[in-house]
Amino acid sequence: MSDKLAPDGLVMRLAAHLRVRAARDGDLLPSEAKLMADLGVGRQQLREALRVLEAFGAVDSRQGARRRWRGVNLGGLVASFAQLTGSPQETTAELLGVRQALETSMLAKVMPMHTPASLVALRDLALGMEERAARGVSFIDLDEEFHLTLFAPLRNSTLEGILGAFWTLLSVVEGPTQQGVADPDVAAMHTAIIDAMQAGDFNLARYELDTHFYGVRLRVLPSRLDLKSRRTTKQSLRHLTHS
Repeated sequence: MSDKLAPDGLVMRLAAHLRVRAARDGDLLPSEAKLMADLGVGRQQLREALRVLEAFGAVDSRQGARRRWRGVNLGGLVASFAQLTGSPQETTAELLGVRQALETSMLAKVMPMHTPASLVALRDLALGMEERAARGVSFIDLDEEFHLTLFAPLRNSTLEGILGAFWTLLSVVEGPTQQGVADPDVAAMHTAIIDAMQAGDFNLARYELDTHFYGVRLRVLPSRLDLKSRRTTKQSLRHLTHS
């Protein structure tokens, strides 16, 4: 099938080509003439593909200046797509499920990679969340930093992109006040995770990590879900935290 009939194929080819030609954030893109020759496409096809990359933030275009490469980030693409389709809340809830599966499965690999210093850093973040929650202040930034720090030793940019997309969408869903991210119970669950890690108890650490997602779920369930669904989730949380 030709690129004319499958413009998404051209977008992918263009993105792959630019990653090689303009590998660093801020690099100038080759001229349109050069790109047309490299890819074997017409000017209109090229400009349509460039507009798609611009919409997702991979290419920066300003009037009177040459385009610059900003990179293809999985998290950024997911966040941009959800906002463009008008369903950030539903996508946030779906991303939470993806996070839960990935984080609980990857904990076994990352836990032995942590040092005493990195564990102290994680505890400081958890305690910071508890302190803010006690004052009724959002700890969304510390929450994000906690999970990024937890999995930083893996150096997995795809995982980091997914985590970043989740918090980007969460900030959109909850608005500028972000009061939903001030739950003392959820903050305390992060402390429980690091308690288990510092004790060297992997099974407990994985249990605490998995459990904490049920607390987070209470604030990101799509509004279209009825009260009964929310009560079911809350009952699951009580069962997990008191079993």
